[in-house]
Amino acid sequence: MKFVKKYRGHPMVCNWCKKAKAPSVIWKWDSDDKVWFRWYDLKWHYGGPSKNGFTTKGWTWYKGYWHHNGWVFKHVKGFWYRFQAKKWVKYSRTVDINPTPPRGKPICRPFFMLKKWGFPTSLGAKTLPRCKVGAGKAAKWYMWKDRANCRFLGGKLVYQKIATCKTGRPHQWVKVKRCVRGAVLSKKGLNYKTGLAYKISTIKKITIQGMTLG
Repeated sequence: MKFVKKYRGHPMVCNWCKKAKAPSVIWKWDSDDKVWFRWYDLKWHYGGPSKNGFTTKGWTWYKGYWHHNGWVFKHVKGFWYRFQAKKWVKYSRTVDINPTPPRGKPICRPFFMLKKWGFPTSLGAKTLPRCKVGAGKAAKWYMWKDRANCRFLGGKLVYQKIATCKTGRPHQWVKVKRCVRGAVLSKKGLNYKTGLAYKISTIKKITIQGMTLG
C-alpha cells in the first residue's frame, strides 16, 4: 500500500489491478466529511464514519436504512432524515450518536393560580377543593377543575378554608397557562419497498339486487 500511495498510476500497480479479482464490497472515503460510502444498487450509499457503521451505540443497518432504538434514519444529499409520525422529517447535517426521541407540540391548558391570599384561613366558614402543586412556601395553588387537570399540573387535591369576614377581601387569582411536553411521536408505519408510509386501503361495498360485492 505504501508503494501504491507513492507511485499512483505506475504500470506495476495498473497490471496488478487488472489481474486481481474485484472486491465484492466497494468502499469510498470522503475526506471532507470524514465518512465512508459503499457502492451497491448502481450508486453510492452513506456508510458512516467507519466501515462497521454506528454499531457501538445501538446503530444497525437494515434494508437500506440506519436504525436506532426502532427509529429509522436515512442520509440524502448531505442531510439526515428521520421517519416519525408516518413521514420523513429533516433532522440535520449530522446525526447524534444517541439521538433523543422526537416529541409532538407541547400540550398547554389554562388555569387560575392563587396570586395573593385574602382573609386568614382561620376565619373560614367553609372549605373548597384546590389543586396544590409543591410544598411549603414554594407551593402553588390552583382553582380546582377536576382530577385529570390536577394530575396534568403534577399536583394533589387539598381543601382550603374560605373566609367570610365582611371587612376582609377575597383571594386574588391570576389566569396562567401551563404546558407539558408533547407525546413521543410514532416510529412505525414505514414501507421499506416504497420508502414511504403504508397507505391504509379502504374497502367499498356495492350492493346489487341484494348481493354485496367487496
